[in-house]
Amino acid sequence: MDNSKEKRIKVLISKCKINVDEKANVCIEIPSEYGFVNEANAVVEGENEYYNIKFNYLFTRNNINFFTCNIQLKDAGLYNMSLRVIVNEKEKWVSNINNEYVLSEKEEDKCVYDFVAFYNDFKVPDWAKGKVMYHIFVDRFYKSNNYEAPFISDRKIKEWGKLPDWKEHTDIRKNNKDFFMGNLEGIVEKIDYLKTLGVEILYLSPIFESQSNHRYDVADYENVDPFLGNNQHLKKLCVKAHRNGMKVVVDAVFNHTGNDSKYFNQYGRYETVGAYQSERSPYFNWYKRDENGNFTYWWGFKNLPVCNGFDPNWQKFIYEKNGVIDKWFKFGIDGIRLDVADELTDDFINNIRKAVKRNKKDAFIIGEVWENAVTKEKDGYRRKYLLGNGMDTVMNYPFTNAILKY
Repeated sequence: MDNSKEKRIKVLISKCKINVDEKANVCIEIPSEYGFVNEANAVVEGENEYYNIKFNYLFTRNNINFFTCNIQLKDAGLYNMSLRVIVNEKEKWVSNINNEYVLSEKEEDKCVYDFVAFYNDFKVPDWAKGKVMYHIFVDRFYKSNNYEAPFISDRKIKEWGKLPDWKEHTDIRKNNKDFFMGNLEGIVEKIDYLKTLGVEILYLSPIFESQSNHRYDVADYENVDPFLGNNQHLKKLCVKAHRNGMKVVVDAVFNHTGNDSKYFNQYGRYETVGAYQSERSPYFNWYKRDENGNFTYWWGFKNLPVCNGFDPNWQKFIYEKNGVIDKWFKFGIDGIRLDVADELTDDFINNIRKAVKRNKKDAFIIGEVWENAVTKEKDGYRRKYLLGNGMDTVMNYPFTNAILKY
């Protein structure tokens, strides 16, 4: 094929991110050198939708033919657009060959353009855009002497500044049990320092009662871990942050709990009858089980039983009226970060959004997704949690990975 300048195709797209029923304009410039254009079409394909949109001829100037059409999508989702042109009764495709846009008879050479359609009422809170977010691993940030934590027998307290413990114990309960005693009061005392750094959003690692120092194995969703403080300390932190122009986002772990929790209660630490102890437990159906009736564990970690997001009582506990999310926002938080969001169903995330926005219209939801969240597929279908009914945004791990590789 002759890829001369006279045969270059131009494609102009007004926008590739649109709301449902919003129009995006596409223009094609086709040199007369190719021949007579019988017809041009935008072929748009979604997961369950197909559009064949005909271009309108506008005019010819300097031997360049101009065509235009509008793309208007009826449902939120990711769509692929390719451009098919009938020239002299022959089907051709807009393609990129040797970095030149040309018409090719080979469909496999065609250019594919991505369109993303969002639900109409999707709006990310302005206060979260372009802001400096500071992640605090609370146990290791700062220890205030104004809070005295209670004694907990199986937790090891380490001297501030020393190295953490880590050994490949056969008993997983012995790992992540060393605490340096950073607390919420310590963050309050460091607000002025954080402000000098230009911090505008505080993102806290999990702060609710757990069996480990990282606290991704929740024991009690309704109470701050006693080594960090209590619920009143969380309220105090939010007030101080707001007075200094900062927002507070907390890590939300809804995919699994700890096995040493009031809900699973494998070791009988709590007075409740846990799912591990009895099928008659009110929490028994809160957890997933395999085909043999055995509890399932996140990535096989026996201290992290996986929650059953389809159980109505679990759903009610987390996101219905007076549930966990309502209680957290009463403490004054401004948003949540959804841990392992890919493990939660789209419906579960959508209902979390309703609960979050019920408490604060401009509350923020950020999710942990390690890949491209718009194109992400799981269990045979494309996820829709970033199209306006779920999360506002996601952690930018692809960028992190690129920096690390560099």
